[in-house]
Amino acid sequence: MITKINKFFVFLDDLRSLFLNQFKNNSENEEAFIEEIKLFYLTYKDLFPFDIKSAFELVRLEYDVDKTKSIFWDKLKDSYHNYEAFIEMDYTFLKSNLYDISDLNQRLFNHTKVLSANYYFLLAHDYYFHFGKSKSRETTSISVYLFNYYHENLTKFDELENEKKIQILKDHYQYQYEKIELETRQKYTEYDISLEIIEPQYIDGDTFNFELEKLNKQYISQLVLLKDYKKNIKLFSRGLKFEFPEFVQHSIVRITFNFPQEVYDCLELYLSSISFRNNLKQLIFGEIDNSLTKIRLNCQSNSLSHFFGILREKGITSITNPQEIAEWIVQNFQYKKAGDYKNFTVSSVTTWLKPNKHLPDSERIKNSF
Repeated sequence: MITKINKFFVFLDDLRSLFLNQFKNNSENEEAFIEEIKLFYLTYKDLFPFDIKSAFELVRLEYDVDKTKSIFWDKLKDSYHNYEAFIEMDYTFLKSNLYDISDLNQRLFNHTKVLSANYYFLLAHDYYFHFGKSKSRETTSISVYLFNYYHENLTKFDELENEKKIQILKDHYQYQYEKIELETRQKYTEYDISLEIIEPQYIDGDTFNFELEKLNKQYISQLVLLKDYKKNIKLFSRGLKFEFPEFVQHSIVRITFNFPQEVYDCLELYLSSISFRNNLKQLIFGEIDNSLTKIRLNCQSNSLSHFFGILREKGITSITNPQEIAEWIVQNFQYKKAGDYKNFTVSSVTTWLKPNKHLPDSERIKNSF
């Protein structure tokens, strides 16, 4: 079982290295990089879903206490540095806009970062309960200067709109919070923690104070939970999963349209919410390969499939292969049935993509094609 644990960490650390090389070298061939990451995930697919708790439980049964403790500690240190690297990459390259990244690349990075975090979080949790809880524990303090950033960098914010200020502060706060959480979890494996939160300061008469106070309160509430880590340790480690990214299983199909505005206008009428408008427009106009969230349509499964069958037959889609069109629909849309939104299946979509399939006018997506 130690082999499986080692294999999963090698998987995470190789991904760390791949992403870091991409960002540092500002790789121009992002499409090739994405295919490399997808292939890497598929190569390790047999690891998923990874049951880390059972794996380490078997280690405890196989080795004596001292050997088990040594294994846990080595893995904890390795996972600490792995997750720390993902935190730094996220802020340095992505949040700071030093690297222009596609939606799919962002999803791959985010999923990998979550896997790294969960691996570290569960290790820290289990090390504490098996080895750190029963030892004589001293108290160590961590000072949090999270809320000084704005008033210490006023010139950076002087000419910015409030919305831009908030986004910069959110990114900085999240980055600092993740580092504080990382340190807290690690130190708590052997020490009790005293988290000293330095209170926010506000500048008299600054019109930005109201927005700043709202943001500060959000992160103060998160830090209060972290401050009482002893009480909340189980809460912090609840529901952590190690799942294979479902979107990797789909081939990357990009569809463009000869008349994107007309296609968008037809589908826009069936959106379940106006919140999907931007995603739909970007998708139909070819600005993104796939929607970050599946677009919900108030229509039947065969209605959308029949509509794309018409577009395919009239040569409006850049791709005519029924299988590829079906995979693209499955990846990006959901239909409504009995009050719920359901996923399409490739088999049902391809059936209705065939020419001369009849559908009653009342069930068709209205179009002028």
